[in-house]
Amino acid sequence: MTSGRLSSPICMERTKTFYLSHSHKISFFVCRRQFLSPDHQFRKNKKTFKKKFVETDPPPPRLSSFDIWNRVTHLPV
Repeated sequence: MTSGRLSSPICMERTKTFYLSHSHKISFFVCRRQFLSPDHQFRKNKKTFKKKFVETDPPPPRLSSFDIWNRVTHLPV
């Protein structure tokens, strides 16, 4: 699924979603900066992306196949 608060299949619970002030839609555009290298210039850019926000968090850990299986095993077939 690619809509709603948990729309990023990679970030899942660690997603950094926020509501757009005028349209009241959910955006997770900002959390994509955490996948850039730590010294990338876009991580410190406060004007182009979310205002007054500097990305300092590392990307979420990659899930193993066992972890993914544990998340989906309870879903109906």
